[in-house]
Amino acid sequence: MSHSRLQPRGSYYVKPCKRRLVKKGDTLCALKGQEEENIIAYKDGDGRELGKENQMTFIKIEGELSREQDDRMKMLMTEIFTFFWVEQIWERVDIAPMLCPEAAAGYGCDRRGRAVARSRDELILKARQHIAALGWIIESNSEGKLRFISPDETIFGNLREACRFVTEQEEKEPIKLLGRKTKAKIKRGRKGDCVKKWKRVNIKPRSCPEAVEEYARNKRPKLSTKAKKHIVSLGWVIESDGWGRIRYAAPDRTVNYSLHQVCKFLTEKKQEAKVRGAEEATED
Repeated sequence: MSHSRLQPRGSYYVKPCKRRLVKKGDTLCALKGQEEENIIAYKDGDGRELGKENQMTFIKIEGELSREQDDRMKMLMTEIFTFFWVEQIWERVDIAPMLCPEAAAGYGCDRRGRAVARSRDELILKARQHIAALGWIIESNSEGKLRFISPDETIFGNLREACRFVTEQEEKEPIKLLGRKTKAKIKRGRKGDCVKKWKRVNIKPRSCPEAVEEYARNKRPKLSTKAKKHIVSLGWVIESDGWGRIRYAAPDRTVNYSLHQVCKFLTEKKQEAKVRGAEEATED
């Protein structure tokens, strides 16, 4: 992150020298007038002291900083976060998938969508169900905020942005797609549902088992391309419906819509094979 973007937010500065996870409600205190490197006291939501650090991890600025002080703080830092983003726990929201592109298009364009919904709440529900049917994941945190994760793991902070993206993908001509068409086995819902056709995604196969194992553990977006190349080298087929929805078909035609789940499956299968091999060697 460049220094030009380092602006204090919520009066909380973070120096990534000794990261410490804290919960919402904790107080991070610094005695007024002390230098940045001096001792910082940590207190939880009940006022109990959690301990002290000799290196600055978090500091709460009391009052306004002079320009000189502010410039010095910026020189010492490489990253800035707000206090409330220090630790965020996201959990998946269970929602029944149902294709309804009209709802997504209507909500994304800020239209009422009377043809598919009688109220705004119903329109929102159908829009969420639609993107869930396309393989999106919806998650919420402890504050009730939602985020929407596309099949390629792009994160959207609100539903309207996600719906606009889905609608734009539908209108665009699919790129880098080839191979035979296959029918999507999708349960039809009520009016507005439709069955999309799947096309094979052109990905060059390449053996990279380390990427699959690492992606199964940490789900790092940077490894997704290498992981896809590896599973293609194993005989898997990756297909797209042109809406941004991706599915992964095993050699036995078992279908999964999550790259992370596929990588976990392959990693577990590999570990099971190792265990069986060790047991057979012991028996011999």
